[in-house]
Amino acid sequence: MKLTLMAMSGIRESLVGVSLYRGSNLDTANVTALKLLKTGLNSGEQKFLESIIVHLCITAPRYWWQQADTYRICITKQSGSTMNSIMKRHLVQSDFDDEIDEGVLDILNSFIDDKNLRKVKAHLPESYLQTRVVCTSMKTLLYIVSQRRTHRLEQWTEFCKFVEDMPMNILLYKLKMNDRSNYKGTLDEA
Repeated sequence: MKLTLMAMSGIRESLVGVSLYRGSNLDTANVTALKLLKTGLNSGEQKFLESIIVHLCITAPRYWWQQADTYRICITKQSGSTMNSIMKRHLVQSDFDDEIDEGVLDILNSFIDDKNLRKVKAHLPESYLQTRVVCTSMKTLLYIVSQRRTHRLEQWTEFCKFVEDMPMNILLYKLKMNDRSNYKGTLDEA
């Protein structure tokens, strides 16, 4: 599995928005937002996480994507379609999360040589790696972490750790879990 944070946006704007909920106006919103970072948010104020947009590039096996696809809230995905890309070259071991039997690889490549897409798709192992660019919200990512942190597939552990370690997400995760440890940064860091 390979995970890359491509972009995270809307943090500052989201915090200003949540500070308006606390009665600030646009002139004082920055100060209120900084206070919120230091003191934490109650559960009713956490909808600001919906406005923090995250773009990830994820390379994962098909079996992981089948589970990840259950989280459809606020997610768009772009990928190289297996239908359009799998017939362009022979498959190699690095195209799979786990090594597959060489005989299976030879059979798949013979189907590719014969231009038999249906058979390639029918026999393609679940460990075949697919890369997608995912656009989602911080709220969705934190929900996924809460659901999958202790999942038995190691890819979920890796994914959850990656999400928890993203820039600014350490702070946001603490806010989500009501950890009121002191934040010493400035709103401009958001």
